[in-house]
Amino acid sequence: MLEQGDTKTAREALAENAENPALVELLEIKVALLEGTMPAQLAMNRLLVLMRKDAKLPGANELYRQASANSYAQGSSSLSHSHPPPPTKPKGGPPK
Repeated sequence: MLEQGDTKTAREALAENAENPALVELLEIKVALLEGTMPAQLAMNRLLVLMRKDAKLPGANELYRQASANSYAQGSSSLSHSHPPPPTKPKGGPPK
């Protein structure tokens, strides 16, 4: 539905199938980005929170990259200030 641009039907389907809250939020962010109702920077922040909770959330990294590219294209970000998505595994051991 989303790939075809049918965001209204996608929103209705989300409302009916709210079994996985993280996945629902991810799809809501994707719909909002497609509709242009959510700034890319806000989408990136929400995606970071989701990815920290569930590093294996399907499609989250790709959507983060898309939001980052949108932010850069809109002139609200620069590549020198962009941040990659958080790593799926922490580096090193616990802080000393």
